[in-house]
Amino acid sequence: MLCVVPFVKEPLELAATSWISLVWLMAFVLTEDRRLFFPFTIQFAVQALGFWTRRSKLSGILAAFGVVALFTAIRLAQSATMIVLLVELLVAGIAIWVAREYYCRRGKLFFAASIGSLLAFAGLVF
Repeated sequence: MLCVVPFVKEPLELAATSWISLVWLMAFVLTEDRRLFFPFTIQFAVQALGFWTRRSKLSGILAAFGVVALFTAIRLAQSATMIVLLVELLVAGIAIWVAREYYCRRGKLFFAASIGSLLAFAGLVF
């Protein structure tokens, strides 16, 4: 999260998108379902993409990729199966791509991060 701070022009935007993370963390605390860290992670990936895109589009894509790569490394350390990892990566790619398209067209990071994390959650359900 600290890597996006230099690109924040409006602190309220960072605060608003960070609320999405708190919702997922609260859901985890209430349900103790560790799968909820997936939409939490995708929200961070979209948030990083949005803030780093202000520097360059490539930087934004690399920032989102970095968040997903870290998540994947953690899942590998947890001994996740290859099929589970492939599904997570596919869902992550689709969620981030859709959120990026929304952000690039509308410029609303809060809604883009919300869309991305909700798509990630939907990927968990199906």
